[in-house]
Amino acid sequence: YGAIAAKAMKQKPADLTVQQKAQDEFQKAFGLSWKDALEQGLVYNLVDGAAKLGLSMSELGTEYDKLKKGETMLKFGGGFYCGKVKDVFVINGFYASMREQFTKPGTSIYYYQVEWDADQLKWEDFRGKVLGGTDPKTAFPTSLRHSVFKGWKGLGLETEPNTGNN
Repeated sequence: YGAIAAKAMKQKPADLTVQQKAQDEFQKAFGLSWKDALEQGLVYNLVDGAAKLGLSMSELGTEYDKLKKGETMLKFGGGFYCGKVKDVFVINGFYASMREQFTKPGTSIYYYQVEWDADQLKWEDFRGKVLGGTDPKTAFPTSLRHSVFKGWKGLGLETEPNTGNN
C-alpha cells in the first residue's frame, strides 16, 4: 500500500503522472482539463484536501466513500484515484478509511506467504483467478476474494467485503 499512501499523504498532485486516457476521462466527467484543475489549485492529496475543506482526514474519507466510481470518482491507475469532494478534487481520499482499518487499537493483519511453480500457474492467473480482483463482488467466481464475499457473515466478519476492505 506504499504507493497508495504516498499519493494520499506525501506527493503533490502536480508531481503525479496522469496518463492521457485518465486526463480525457477527467475532462469528460468534470468539464475541466486536468491541467486547468492543477493550475487553478483545485487538486489536492488527502492531507492537503482535508486542510482545505476544514475536515479531518477521517471526515474527508467518509465523504470520499460516498463518491460514485466513474462519475464523481475516477480510477487513474492501480491504486490511483481522483474524486470530487465539494468543490475540489482529492487524490486517494479513501486512504484515511483504509489506514484506519489497520491502525486502530484492537485490529490485526493476517497474511500468508505462498509459493508456486510459475510454469504451472502464471502470476496473472494467481492474481485474477486464485486471489481474485480487488472488487470481491465481481472477482472470479471461485477466487478467494469472491468466496469470502459470498460467505462473509458465516466467517464472522463485521462488514461485507468491498473494494477497499477485501
